Amino acid sequence: MFLNKMRLWTLLLVAGAGSAVASDAIEVPKLKFGIVLNAKPTRNHLRDAVQKTPSFWLMDGNKKIVPSRPGFIYRIERTERGMILLSLPSQGLYGWAPRDAVIPYNEAEGYFTEELENHQPTSFNFLMRAVVCRDNDRFDNAFRDLDEALRLDPKNVPALIERSFLWQARNRMDLALKDVDRAVQVNPKAADAYLERGVYRYRLKDQQDALADLDRAAELGSRSIYIPLVRGSIFVERRELEDAQRAFENAIVIDPKSFDAHLMLGSVQLLRSKATAAASTFSRAIKLEPEKGGGYGGRAVAYMSLGRQREALDDLNKAIQFDSMRADLFRDRGQIYAMQSQWNQALADLNTALRIDPGDVEANVALSWILATCDETKLRDGARAVALGTRACELTQWKSARPLATLAAAFAEKGDFNSAAQMQVKAIELTEEKDPIRNYYRACLNRYSARKPWHRLTPLEELGLRRYRPPARGAAPQDDNVQRTGAPRPR
Repeated sequence: MFLNKMRLWTLLLVAGAGSAVASDAIEVPKLKFGIVLNAKPTRNHLRDAVQKTPSFWLMDGNKKIVPSRPGFIYRIERTERGMILLSLPSQGLYGWAPRDAVIPYNEAEGYFTEELENHQPTSFNFLMRAVVCRDNDRFDNAFRDLDEALRLDPKNVPALIERSFLWQARNRMDLALKDVDRAVQVNPKAADAYLERGVYRYRLKDQQDALADLDRAAELGSRSIYIPLVRGSIFVERRELEDAQRAFENAIVIDPKSFDAHLMLGSVQLLRSKATAAASTFSRAIKLEPEKGGGYGGRAVAYMSLGRQREALDDLNKAIQFDSMRADLFRDRGQIYAMQSQWNQALADLNTALRIDPGDVEANVALSWILATCDETKLRDGARAVALGTRACELTQWKSARPLATLAAAFAEKGDFNSAAQMQVKAIELTEEKDPIRNYYRACLNRYSARKPWHRLTPLEELGLRRYRPPARGAAPQDDNVQRTGAPRPR
């Protein structure tokens, strides 16, 4: 079958991109991507520091850089003659500070505790201790310190923003929004308050207000990478893919080492049918985070689009080593095995995918298709194919052509040709008039109306395309226009 453009599926939390071509090759399945909001970066705390006093800035040459708020955890790049070079790429911060202006992260909680116990308590000291507690997932302690910081200074905007992070972590978006709303009221020029409110509104699917807040944060001078990441995610949801690509490219300008930004850029490049560029982007992501599976999963999608199945399979094997509970990785590997007519491996992986996630639409479709159309008689199972195809249709509310076409093939294998024809008609009705797959779907309908199952003489063969047979070792390659499933290669 023909390959259409990917449908969009934006997730708020990114486990990593990872989808491949469905075994029936009707279209590329949903691509997982999104952003990790307020996630802790991978760090070596022995090389981290926080500011020691409320008055703090960095020097970049002769340029004085005042961070948008206290509470950031900086990376120590190097020290030199009493000065320390600090960076925080996600906020676009990089510069020098006196060594005594910061406290090493691993000493920070003890330092601020001593300050609070032995000197007059200040709102700043409670805030900074709360930052360290939050970073170590000790939320109760962080809440107590932030409440005390705000009791001492009700207009402490950074404390309100920090507390909103805690509410978000506890899935109380109403209270998170309440704190950032208050922060905006206290200081209408607080860029980070607008930034975080924009992020929260995005999570609540309030796109228009989210974009307005993010634009305002940028106008007020925020260089946070989350501005282009969230903007890009909104543009993807709106199918404004050129704008999304520019946004993710801007994120990489802010932080060239951002794994998430590269992952999301590669995903959009795939959505725009730029598989070669996507493969390069995912390769850069892998260099940045070689121990994460997302980069390998994303590159596998690109390789599949380029017809590089062996490399795609290698990447999926690596991705599964890093995350053996990712249903989409097993699903994709199973689909590649199916395209190579390695049916037992395909069935094993697709069954594993469904054990991990019974609601994976693509896995239900792929397994149903194999059980309905596989040319090995002993592996076909019309009854189970119908059950899986029905489940896929239910998950898509009977509004997606591919699951319906798959269910039609399953009914035909079971011998229920009337139901097969009914499902195929619905699949045709849901396919755009100009989509070339309509011709294929009509050929299938003619077969089912003639009481012929898919596998005996496939519709593709009836259209004049020969079935793919894996060449013998050392044999010349076959026509490049025929995929391993007997489907025309996507153009």
